[in-house]
Amino acid sequence: MKKKLISVLLLALMCLPLSVSAAETKTTTTLKFVDVKANSEEYDAVLYLFEKEIMNGKSKTQFCPQDNLKREEFAKILTKAFDLKEKSSSLVYGDVADDEWYASFAKAAGASGLMIGVSEDRFGVGMELSRQDLAVVLKRFLDKNEVPLKSDNVIIYADNNEISDYAKEAVSVLSSSGIIKGKENNMWHPKENITRADAAVAVYNALKEERKHLDSLGLYGGEKQYYEPYDVSTDDRIAESMPVPFDANLWPTQEFASIDFESDDYGVLKKESGFDVGVTIGDGLGFDGSRGLKMDLGAAETILPTFTFTTKPGELDTGDFLVITAKVKIENSSVIKETKLRPLCKPMVTVWDDEGNYLTESDKPYYNKDTDGWEDFQAVKMIPEKANDENPPEYFKLGISAYGRSFEKGTAYFDDIKVGIVRFEPMSTVLMTPNYKGIIKGENGVGDIALRAYINDKSNFYNHSNLKYTAQITDNDHNVLLKTESDVIADAMDVYFSSATLPMGGDYYLESILTYKDTGEVLQNQEWTLHKREADFTTVVDFDKYGRVVHNGVPKLPISVYGSSNYTEEAADVIEAGCFDILNNNGFQWYTFYNEESQKMVQDLADNDVSIVAVLGNTSMASTTGEVTKRATTQLARRGLTEKKVNNLKDLPNLFAYYNFDEQNGQRFGREFAWMRKIVENLDLDHPTICAIDKTLDNYPGIYASTSDFLGYDSYPITGNENQTISSVTKKLEQGKKANPNRPYYYIIQGFYYDTRVGDLRAPTETEFRNMAYQGVIAGACMLDMYSLTALEKRPDPTATKEELWERYTKVFKEINSFEPIILSTLPAPYYKLEGDGEWIKTMAKRYNGKSYLFAVNVDTEKQSAKIYLDDVETIKGLYSGKTYQSDKDGWFEIDLEKYETEVFEFEQADYKSSHAELKRFGLSECVMIDSEEEVPTFIVSADKTEVEYNAAISDFAKLYINGKEKEVTGKIDISGLSEMTIKVASEDGRFDTERTYKIEKK
Repeated sequence: MKKKLISVLLLALMCLPLSVSAAETKTTTTLKFVDVKANSEEYDAVLYLFEKEIMNGKSKTQFCPQDNLKREEFAKILTKAFDLKEKSSSLVYGDVADDEWYASFAKAAGASGLMIGVSEDRFGVGMELSRQDLAVVLKRFLDKNEVPLKSDNVIIYADNNEISDYAKEAVSVLSSSGIIKGKENNMWHPKENITRADAAVAVYNALKEERKHLDSLGLYGGEKQYYEPYDVSTDDRIAESMPVPFDANLWPTQEFASIDFESDDYGVLKKESGFDVGVTIGDGLGFDGSRGLKMDLGAAETILPTFTFTTKPGELDTGDFLVITAKVKIENSSVIKETKLRPLCKPMVTVWDDEGNYLTESDKPYYNKDTDGWEDFQAVKMIPEKANDENPPEYFKLGISAYGRSFEKGTAYFDDIKVGIVRFEPMSTVLMTPNYKGIIKGENGVGDIALRAYINDKSNFYNHSNLKYTAQITDNDHNVLLKTESDVIADAMDVYFSSATLPMGGDYYLESILTYKDTGEVLQNQEWTLHKREADFTTVVDFDKYGRVVHNGVPKLPISVYGSSNYTEEAADVIEAGCFDILNNNGFQWYTFYNEESQKMVQDLADNDVSIVAVLGNTSMASTTGEVTKRATTQLARRGLTEKKVNNLKDLPNLFAYYNFDEQNGQRFGREFAWMRKIVENLDLDHPTICAIDKTLDNYPGIYASTSDFLGYDSYPITGNENQTISSVTKKLEQGKKANPNRPYYYIIQGFYYDTRVGDLRAPTETEFRNMAYQGVIAGACMLDMYSLTALEKRPDPTATKEELWERYTKVFKEINSFEPIILSTLPAPYYKLEGDGEWIKTMAKRYNGKSYLFAVNVDTEKQSAKIYLDDVETIKGLYSGKTYQSDKDGWFEIDLEKYETEVFEFEQADYKSSHAELKRFGLSECVMIDSEEEVPTFIVSADKTEVEYNAAISDFAKLYINGKEKEVTGKIDISGLSEMTIKVASEDGRFDTERTYKIEKK
C-alpha cells in the first residue's frame, strides 16, 4: 500500500475546457484498412458498416474490397444491417449446422423472406453471391419497408438480356436510383459475383434510402429513422462546445490512498476484516501481469476485506467529491456482461463521520473501454451534510473494499484501487436576466443582461490569486461586442451588460471566462446564448416577470402527473381526472412514438387539451444505457439523435416541454446536460427543457442552473426516512432557489409508497399530500408534478388501493385548480405578520377580485395555533374548515391548524397600497461586482470611468433611491469620487424599506 496525502496529480488536461474540436468528431473510428483509400468510392460505406459492426475486415489491416462474398457472409451483413431477428420457422437447411457461426444469420435471413435458400433444403453455404441476387434481396427489403424508389433515368444495359427474369425489375429499379451501379461500357454483369466493396456500397445506399423515406414520414416514421448516421453540423458554436464524456482521469485529483497489492504492507490502512473464502492476492493476477487480487464470484456475498483509514482534520469536507478508480476484469460469467448485474461486482468506498455514523458509499459505477479484458472502473460520490447537524465533522473515516454479489460463477480481478478528491471545474454560472432561454424582448437597453459566476473552490486549489475573470458578449463569428474584466476573484461575482447596442433579431453569446494571469491560458469558459427579439415576440411556453408559466399566452400553474407504462389507460385516467394540464410520461421516448398505441394516446390527450412532456433521454454519454447506447455511440451522434427527436416533436400541437434528465450528478454530467439544453434551444425556442434534481448542492451553487430551462426539485419527503419529513419541502425548495437563483423552479410531489426505504412504509395521506402541494405553491414553484401513476401499481400501498390513492391526489389538484386565479394574481398582496416563531407555519397572501386571501400550512408536529395580524380586517373564514375567526381589538387573529393541516382564509379588505420593498437585483453595466452574495458587495470599475449605467430590479409599485435621491430603475449615475453607494427601496405605502450598501473600487 502506498498512501499519498494531498499529493496533487495535475493532469495534462486539467486546464483545458475539455471539449473536442469539430474535426475530431466526424467519425468514431479511424479506418485502418490499408486497402481502402480515403478517396475511394467505397470508403464511407466501409467506414459506416465497420463502425456499426456490420462488416469487418479479413484482418486488422486488410478489408479485401475486391474479394467475392459468400452467401453466408452476406446473410450476416443482411441480418445486422437490417436488424433482422431469428423467428421460429419450419425452415431447415441441410447445409447449415446449428453450431456454425453463420447458423443464426442464415435462419434470420431466410425467415425474413429477404434471402431465401438456393433450394427448399439448402441455403447455399459456400456459394458466392451474384450481383443480380444482391439486387433482388435489397429490392425485397426496400419493398417490405415501403421505401419508394423514383428515378427519371431508366437505364437499359447492353447485357440486359443476360439478366434473369426474376431479377430484371430489381436491377432496373436499384441501378436507376443509384443504389447499385453498373460496370464499364454500360454493362451490368448480372451473374458475376458481388465484391465486398460493391456489397458495402449497395447496402449503405439502401440504408440511406430507407432513412430518407422514414425522415419524410416525420414523427411516426418508425424507429429506424433514429439510427445512425445523423446529419450533424460540425462547425457551429454547439459543435465547438461539445463536452467530452465524463472520465475521472481527465480531472485533477488529490489522492488519499491506494492499494496496488504489490506487497502485504498496507501502511496506515487498517485491515478491518479478514479474507473471505475465494479471495487470493498473488503474482500475475493484476493488470499487466503484476500482483493483484482474484475474487471467486459466487463464493460469498461480500468477499473482499475492508481497509480503513481516518482523514486529518480539514483534509476532507462535506461537499467534496470522492472518486474511487480501479482496474477490474471479469471472466467466465456471461450474466455479468449481458445484464445490468456487472456493477454489483465493484470496488467501493464507504464514508463515516467523526462519531462513527454512516454517511454514504459510492454507487453507480461506470466503465471505460477495456484493455485485454481489463476495464477502468470509476465511481464518484459527494460527502453529504449530516442530517439536522449544524456542526460539520472535523474528520472522516473511509473504508475501501470490493464487493461481489448474486453470481453463480465467474472470477473477478482487481488492481490499482485508488481513492481521492476529484477537483471539478471551479466555476459555474447563472444567467440572472434574461432568465428564461436568454430571450431579450424589445429595446430594454440599460443593464438588462446580468450573469452571476460562482467560484466553487473552497480550498483554493486553483490558486485564485493567479486567476483573472472576463465576461464578454460575442457574435456567431466570435467577434467581441462587449467586454469587462477583473483581476479580483470572489466566491460570487455579478456582471451586467446593456443590450442597447446589439442589433435586433440576432443571437449572441455571453461568455464567462477564467484564465491564468501568468500564462493567459483559459481554465474554463462557460457560454450562454442570448436571443434578441421584438417586444411582442412570444413563445408557446413562456415564463413571465411574476414567476408564472405562460402557456399559449395564458398564465398557468401547470399540474402534471408522471407515468411510464400503459399509455392508453394512463391517458384515459388523466383525461377523466380533469385536473392535469400535462402528462409527463417516461414512455414518450423517441423509440415509442412510431407505436400506434402512442399515437392514439397523443391524439386523445390533444383532443382533451392535455399537453405532454417528451423525454429526450435522461442519461449522459458517461452513463448511457439501453437504446441510447445502441443508437448514439458518440457525443456527436447524441446530438444527431437529439436533433432528430426535437425536429419530429416540436410541432406537436400539445407539446409542453422536453424532459432533459432525471436526478443526475451536476458535477459529473452538468456540462453534457447544459449542451443538450443548448441543442434543443437552437432548434426550438417555443418549448423548454425540464429536469428533476434531488440535491441542491449548496456547496456548489449554480451547478444545475445551465442544465435545463425549468429546474424540478424532488425532495422525497414521504419515504419512511426520519430525516425526510414533510417540513423539508419548503426548506429544500428555498435551498434550491438560493443555489440556482432566478431560475424557473417546479416541485415534484412524491405520492407513492417507496418500498426501498425503512420505517413508515406508506403513501402520503390526503392531509400530507395537500400540505406538500401547498408548500410548493407558497414557496413559489411555477408548476407542480406528481410522481407517479405507474408507482401506484408497482409499489402498492398496504393502507390504500391504487384507485383510492388516485382519487386522493386528484381531489387535491382539483382544489388547487379552483384557487389558480388567486394564486396567479399579480395585484399588491395584503400586508400581514405572524407573532413569534413563524418557521412552523408557511404562509402566502394574495389579492384577487376585490377579496384578500391567506394561504397557510402547518409543517410542524407539535404547534397547532398561530397569531396573525391583518390590516383593517375584523373577520376571516377558513375555506377548508368552514371556521370563522374574529380579530381582537389590535387586529390579531388566533387561528388553529392541526398537524400538517392546510387552510385558505378569505376576508374582505379595502383597497390598499403595496407594502413590499424588495431589492431583487442591482448592477452597474460593464463592470464586475465581487462578493455579490455578501452583505456589502464591491463593484470593480475601470479607473477612467466617471459615469456608468445602472439597472435595478425591485418590487412592483415600490420606489428606488440612490444615495438618497429617487431614481428610475434604469439610468446613469456619476461615480466621480464615489467609494460607495447606498441603494434603498421604499414600499408604496411608505411603511417599509430595504437598504443596501455597495462599495466602489476603481482599478
